[in-house]
Amino acid sequence: VMQKASENAGAAMAAVIGLGGEELISALQTIQGFIVPVNFNYPGQTVIAGDNAAIEKALDVLKSFGALKVVPLPVSTAFHTKYMDGASEELYDAIKDYKANNPSLLLYSNATGEKVNEIASLAQHLKTQMVSPVKWQTIIENIIKDGTDTFIEIGPSKTLCGFLKRIDKTVSALNVEDEKSLDITLNN
Repeated sequence: VMQKASENAGAAMAAVIGLGGEELISALQTIQGFIVPVNFNYPGQTVIAGDNAAIEKALDVLKSFGALKVVPLPVSTAFHTKYMDGASEELYDAIKDYKANNPSLLLYSNATGEKVNEIASLAQHLKTQMVSPVKWQTIIENIIKDGTDTFIEIGPSKTLCGFLKRIDKTVSALNVEDEKSLDITLNN
């Protein structure tokens, strides 16, 4: 449904590096068109999304406001924005009647950054996440506050490990992307 929603949307995303949240929001207000922050990754990196013209304009405008870099992302549309409204409705309709048990492990919301203790409204929650900014930094800060000090990223890179270290240098960030890195992680 997300792929379908992105077809012919005329929208894009870009990572903004070196500009704080308030400065970024002020700068975005100077740009004509639809453009919003959508991923709060760590202090100094936020992803923005919007229509193509606004994102193109942001590449220069945000540098004049002090951004170190503004990097277009190779994605098909502006995820976590109004461009996903149709997809979020479709997802909701497809899963609204499913029942889920409350989590036995800690679960955090991308949309709020807060712990989710009850899954009664899972469909509504997932619908909201598709059109809301991702509060990654808040999630990580809350997970650490709740007592976690070791994180394991599973996948073909160390991107999230890098984000973690920019949020809190005291936590352990490991990654598993192949058999060698699995062995290293298991022996840590």
